[in-house]
Amino acid sequence: MRSSLRLAALAAVFLSAISCTEAPIAPASPVTMGHIGIAPSYSTSAITAYNSLAAFAVDVTSIHVHLTAPDGSVRDTTVAFPVSMEQISIDLAVPLRTAGQVFIAVIELRAADGTVLFSGTQNVTAVSSTTPGTGVSVVPVHIDYTGPGYDASTVAVSPATGAVTGTGTIQVTASAKTATGADVSNLLVRWTTSDATLATVTQTGNTTATVTTTGKRGSVIISAITVPGKTGTATFNLVPAPSRVVVISGGGQTGPAGTQLPQPLIVEVQAADNQPVPNAPVTFRAVTAGAVVSTSSAVLADASGRASVVMTLGPTPGANQFEAASGTLTPATATVTATAAPAASITIASGNFQTAAAGASVPQPLAARVLNRFGGAVAGATVTWATVSGTGSVGAATSTTDVNGIATTTYRVGTSTGVETVRASLTGIAAPAGETIFTVSIASTGPSALASKGGGQHALVGSALSAPLEITVTDAFGNPAGGEQVAWRVAAGNATATLTNTGTVTDADGVARTNVTLGQTAGPVTIIATVRNLSANFTVTADAQPNSGSPGTLSGYVYNAVSNAPLSGVTVTVNAVGSQNTLLPAFAAVRAARISRSQQCQPCGVVATTGSDGHFTTSRLASGDYDVSVSFSAFTSTVILSLHVDGNTVAEAVPLVPASTQPGSISGTIKNASTNQAISVTATVELRSGLNATAGAALQTTQTNGSGQYVFSGIAAGTYTVRVIAPGFATATKTGISVGAQTTGNQDVFVSATGAAGNVRIVLTWLASPRDLDSYLSGPVPGGGSFTVWYGNRSNCLESPYACLDQDVTGGYGPETITIARPTTGTYHYSVNQYSGDGSLGTSGARVDLYINNALARSFSVPAGSGRNWTVFDLDGTTITTINRLDGSNSNSESRVPSAARIRSSAGATLDAARIEDLKRSHPKP
Repeated sequence: MRSSLRLAALAAVFLSAISCTEAPIAPASPVTMGHIGIAPSYSTSAITAYNSLAAFAVDVTSIHVHLTAPDGSVRDTTVAFPVSMEQISIDLAVPLRTAGQVFIAVIELRAADGTVLFSGTQNVTAVSSTTPGTGVSVVPVHIDYTGPGYDASTVAVSPATGAVTGTGTIQVTASAKTATGADVSNLLVRWTTSDATLATVTQTGNTTATVTTTGKRGSVIISAITVPGKTGTATFNLVPAPSRVVVISGGGQTGPAGTQLPQPLIVEVQAADNQPVPNAPVTFRAVTAGAVVSTSSAVLADASGRASVVMTLGPTPGANQFEAASGTLTPATATVTATAAPAASITIASGNFQTAAAGASVPQPLAARVLNRFGGAVAGATVTWATVSGTGSVGAATSTTDVNGIATTTYRVGTSTGVETVRASLTGIAAPAGETIFTVSIASTGPSALASKGGGQHALVGSALSAPLEITVTDAFGNPAGGEQVAWRVAAGNATATLTNTGTVTDADGVARTNVTLGQTAGPVTIIATVRNLSANFTVTADAQPNSGSPGTLSGYVYNAVSNAPLSGVTVTVNAVGSQNTLLPAFAAVRAARISRSQQCQPCGVVATTGSDGHFTTSRLASGDYDVSVSFSAFTSTVILSLHVDGNTVAEAVPLVPASTQPGSISGTIKNASTNQAISVTATVELRSGLNATAGAALQTTQTNGSGQYVFSGIAAGTYTVRVIAPGFATATKTGISVGAQTTGNQDVFVSATGAAGNVRIVLTWLASPRDLDSYLSGPVPGGGSFTVWYGNRSNCLESPYACLDQDVTGGYGPETITIARPTTGTYHYSVNQYSGDGSLGTSGARVDLYINNALARSFSVPAGSGRNWTVFDLDGTTITTINRLDGSNSNSESRVPSAARIRSSAGATLDAARIEDLKRSHPKP
């Protein structure tokens, strides 16, 4: 610390004198010479401040004395006080008006730049004396430090705290505030360290310094001290540089491959003193391929020097390694073990789609493969086997997978032909991953019995029987024996006949058919069908040709409109249009020839009665138009108006409504036949009594609302014709029913949109059962070749073959619409097939409406029979050839087992039942 003698030297008395020759201050008071004596008196803090200034090389270099007289006059002087001087004496003359005059004395000690470092103020009294110093008392002036930072009340250091790892530097800055909270300007501070072995501090400015750490561990306090001695501090925690990374926990764990381990990997970063290093960056990584860590970013160690990460094992069983590194330090390694991954899915290995005879075991065992989520085989997994559909049984309810992940079981099929399914599943894993389904087929055991149908028919000589001859072949369990070869032959007799097929194959229902054309000789003829060692005989009769007329039959189906059940014993009477009890041409002669008795028809019309299946067939009718009345006890009678009969004609299915004295209502929606959606235009809807009633005054007329809906109210119970006329659509009709005392809804009418000139549309509709009927159309391709449109190939109306199926309806009613946008020269063949197993095609009430050039050209109704395939018509240009045959036979004797070649060849061939069955097998529905 430097000496304070220089300040003490200023304690000498300042003596001043004034000459008597000076002018008086006032006329009444002459000026006399006066003397004053002043000396500085330093406070302890002033001495401390003076010594502190040495740290900044600041010293007092001048003294400023300022005296103010009562009259305001001033005596002011500044005297140099170089640092080389140890003492100084100042003389300053003062004027006196009276003895004892008081002056205000201000003393300032200044630095070389003029900054006032110390100052004091004191009132002093002048003494009249002719001799300086005589009789003068020295008055002390209290001197305080008033230099930079004199008014600092608090001192702060920024940053106030911190942590340093290893050696490094910290820049610190001091600031101060007054007692009132104002910032202190022109601040000078000096810096100290609490432990120079931990950190040193170097002054870099009036208020700044650099702290340099030595790399040792500890806590150091850095202080900023103002000139008057006010102090602010900062505390820094110092840590040595990292020296190593060690594993604390997480190693040695075991878990299934691909899974997350339950415990994290925890490591600690340590210095050379084996103590932790906080905030050190740690980077984790998985060394083993496929293993992963929860983050690839650096993790800062916590206050205890520790960092952690979650480990996920790789897909392969065995050792997995993980590393933790910090900077350039050698990484720490942890080893964990992955066991085999658990089962995640099950798939079919082999044995699917096998076929076995009814009651037998499939040739190969059912084999399922169990995999983990990485696709690897899982050994030792338990697979549960169960029959899903059918009556078959598994050999073992559970089995265990081998080293290849495969579990097996045997399977014995049930006794009913068809398809059965078997489930292989894993406990605790939900479908679909946790189960797989095997499909097996059950074949017939071979022919065991024959049942025949079609015998006893009559037809005119030279004409075909109205229904084919049919046999049903079953095996020992009563299952249909499909795919069996059937030989048909005509036995010797008085009459002859020609068979359309002498060799056929039973279809999926075990049914085979042949059509018969009688020879020119009247009388009975026997036809024999042989299947292996079984045979069935049919006897049919050729009736003599009547004298006139073109004989034909009228058949149809009558059902309860409420329950959809067939009605048995219904009376069907056929009369000429507009007449009653008129003898129909050729009826008497045909009847006489058939029953060979004297009963002759009186003028009562042709009468037929429905059988137990609801079907009826009339006697021979000449070609022409007829009114057909249908009546049944407890039901409301109806009539089919102006029905054209030409050959063997099938009438539209007739719904009868239970008789009621209460009126009912009819409601429904007019829908686009191509989209099954309500039309948006307003349609006019007409209601007439009876079927096929399209002319004459309507009972009621209404219009559809914005949703395409219509309603007829207050309608007597019965059967009606609903006729729809809508802009942009072809006129369409539908048979509607009114049930007494209720509204019968959903009587929707499907209309076909008007298309380009020359287009063709075929619209199929039916009742609720069977649920699923399908449309099939084959025909020529422009430029050569052929096509088939069906649900498995809906095709395209915008490009070749310019024919398409709009939609596949599987829930009953339809419609299914096939459009031929650009007809091509050649013959088109159209058929309907029953896909679902419910109900019967023959009682489905199916109807096909054929539109040509946007007009209804012909309607077809399904005939009676038990077959699943309805061959409807051929179309060549505008020539319509009615076939209207219901069967399920394969007329070309091809195998029922489909092949790629047969399916390709069937694309343009006439659509018989066997080809359609092949197409269905090639594309089963879900």
